[in-house]
Amino acid sequence: MANRTHHPESGVMCFGRLPSVAALPGMLWTATQSETGRKSDVLLYRSTKEGVETHALGCPGNPYQPCIVAGEEGTLFVVWNEVVERCWSIRCCTVDANTFAISATDTIHTSDKLLMAPSAVVSNGCVTVAWAERGENAVCIRTAVSCKGGWTVSEPVSEPDVDSFRPQLAVLDYGRVYLVYDRYVNGTYEIVLGALANGKLHVIETLSNPGERWLTPKITAAGDTAYLVWIVLREVEDDLGIHDHVACARSGMLRDGVFTPLLNPNHPEDELITADLREGLLASVAYMGYHGLRRNPYLSVADDGRVWCCWEMRVEAERNARSAHLMGRMLDDDGTWGPAVELFDGENTYAVPQRFWDNEMPVAYLDTKQEGLQVIAHAFVPVTATPEYRLDPEQWSRWRPATGTIPKKDRTPVRVGNRELRMFWADTHCHSILCPDAEGEPDELLHFARDIAGLDAVCLVDNDFYPYKALTEPEWNTHEELSAHFTEPGRFVVFPGWEFTFHRADLINTMNHRTVFYPRPGGRIYRRVDQESHTDRKLLALLEDTDAICYPHHMTYEITNPAVDRNVEILSSWRACMAESDFTTKQLQEGHRFGFIGSSDSHRANAGLGGAWTGVYAEELTPESLAEAYRARRLVATQGFPIFIDFRVGDNFVGEEGQCQGAPAIHAKIQALEPIETIEVMRDGECIHTIDSPGEQASIDFRDEAAVPGSHFYFLQIKLVGDTSYNIEATENSDRVFDGGAGRYPHNLARARGVFAWTSPVWLDVTR
Repeated sequence: MANRTHHPESGVMCFGRLPSVAALPGMLWTATQSETGRKSDVLLYRSTKEGVETHALGCPGNPYQPCIVAGEEGTLFVVWNEVVERCWSIRCCTVDANTFAISATDTIHTSDKLLMAPSAVVSNGCVTVAWAERGENAVCIRTAVSCKGGWTVSEPVSEPDVDSFRPQLAVLDYGRVYLVYDRYVNGTYEIVLGALANGKLHVIETLSNPGERWLTPKITAAGDTAYLVWIVLREVEDDLGIHDHVACARSGMLRDGVFTPLLNPNHPEDELITADLREGLLASVAYMGYHGLRRNPYLSVADDGRVWCCWEMRVEAERNARSAHLMGRMLDDDGTWGPAVELFDGENTYAVPQRFWDNEMPVAYLDTKQEGLQVIAHAFVPVTATPEYRLDPEQWSRWRPATGTIPKKDRTPVRVGNRELRMFWADTHCHSILCPDAEGEPDELLHFARDIAGLDAVCLVDNDFYPYKALTEPEWNTHEELSAHFTEPGRFVVFPGWEFTFHRADLINTMNHRTVFYPRPGGRIYRRVDQESHTDRKLLALLEDTDAICYPHHMTYEITNPAVDRNVEILSSWRACMAESDFTTKQLQEGHRFGFIGSSDSHRANAGLGGAWTGVYAEELTPESLAEAYRARRLVATQGFPIFIDFRVGDNFVGEEGQCQGAPAIHAKIQALEPIETIEVMRDGECIHTIDSPGEQASIDFRDEAAVPGSHFYFLQIKLVGDTSYNIEATENSDRVFDGGAGRYPHNLARARGVFAWTSPVWLDVTR
């Protein structure tokens, strides 16, 4: 596994993040996205107890998120979104369940803007499909219907000018089609449930609760009743200042036009919680990334009408990033949920069909111990005599409701030459569900970064490869489309980017990863599983003639190409690298020139509250102006808080290079929101001037008379009053092979707002 992770072959077969499944008696069908050598396809699996058969559709473009549903008279319907040169389409076909004969592909709808994952139902000879589509002003929900003929595509059925996502469909026995989706309104997510008729949506219920985010709904039907399950998120923090979410699943049913919540009397704290998702997702002691999907509950109905809710659970104490348990609970005759049970122990990314037969639940999942097509695995799981699971809420007693507010950002202008600069704040290293060990929908994280964390700019940089998941062309175009949709010059900027996940055995810790982002959509993604960019040197050479911003991160790294490596991440939710290690200082002492970046590298769906921000001195809040500042190294790295700093050496501002005859003049103004403990002026990695306990503001004005002729670098190191927020002991040096599970803030847990800040260096050639 380590070799597959660290040194994959180029062109390795990869699979989508989530399989789609449908069941017929004795048979499980799975549809998933596959990719080999930058070309995607849809793979179909027919699994029985006798074996598995697989066929590819042979799609001309790059298909993305297939959905497979059981149709009528032994057929299945498959629908997916597909992209060719940034033009999207919704496409479909049918499959004969007995012969595996696949029909010709039909195109339902095309657009030059993003079309997201479709959902479908089949009833009485008609097929209904729904998807989210990026429009001119909002992401909207559209539907299409085919009744043994051509497709009729509706106008948007969601509310105008409101971003709406993740539609799901269900059909009752008498043929009525229901649609459920989530939308972002008034700074939060809520669920919309309605009935479709004649291309219109008749809203039945809007589900929400103050102080919570309700999203990613699922819906299924049994007889005359529709059942819903969705995710609920509440912001929490602990006494150390770490910010996270409490996640659970709630459920309800719609019968005779009346919506009723489903209760769970087995939950020790709240009977409205159908599935408690804290285990392995909200840290009891430590957090670990996981290659499956911990926020993805399913509803499934047995042939006897029994309704099950299933979810994926990684146990924190097992410290296993790849394997977890399939959990479930059944709806009792009295309409309440029964006890939670452990159904299956496979590996990860479980998918359960909406129907199953004979008390055996078919399950598709990823088994990364296998290779090739066998990575998509299948099982038929008995739902009788399963062991009961009991929750212990005390293990999360450290968490309480979050009370933090967005800190004030000082926009005082700084005059540099003939330019007027202001400070904007960014986190350009955040991971979403498109990364194989992270949570959070991309739109969810972007809304979070803007409206909860208070960032001015953000970038989602999902890893280009983990076994067996690559960041595909459709996913890259999704990042591009969302960056264009969310970017509002003057208010908020979203960069499209990715993480180049490269490992080198000759380096300490082996990691020579890169965060890469472009100012605007249109740039090419280069991954380590592509032959053209299979090494760090190849990547950086390809980026030289582009407008990409690129920087290494982790505690250790190699400056492979100084023309591209113009900055280094020195703060993240993993480490306060500059305080805990001398590695970066040694790089500067060896002559490398780079600016300092703070970016969270959070995998916990908390963009901007993962413990690191970058202050960017730019003329305006636009992608181009911010990118110019990154290239010029006009950056300040902090542990997640804003601060005003005007730092100059001679006539040279933060990130600049210059010359000086005689003793360099050092000037600085600092204005913080919290009391400052120390301000240190650093020359060549050594402190040459200190101010202790100046309150919330300070000024510096002196000459460095001790500066000898030659080349020097200067920067400010600032510490506010409070906890240093180290992940490990500060005495550790750069030769340590760090264990993310050890230390005070273990494995990607960090205070949302710490105490350290560093300006990027100023380089000066001094003569006498």
